Amino acid sequence: MPNGQTHVITAMIAGGFTSLILQQKNPKYTGGHTALAVAIGGASGRLPDVIEPALDPNHRSFFHSYFFRFFLVYL
Repeated sequence: MPNGQTHVITAMIAGGFTSLILQQKNPKYTGGHTALAVAIGGASGRLPDVIEPALDPNHRSFFHSYFFRFFLVYL
């Protein structure tokens, strides 16, 4: 089962790939945005464990729900 570090690394990779895809589609999108996207991805990968700590009985109830997944896809 993934732990907090896995979530952070995965979010950083997703942020980097998303930024690179946007950079290919829009020439005005600069490389500095990629570094920012990776940093935001790392922070957002840690956010669920800050809001719902592992010892909380509701851990993974909201951030692993279908509602939250649809919200992320919508963004």
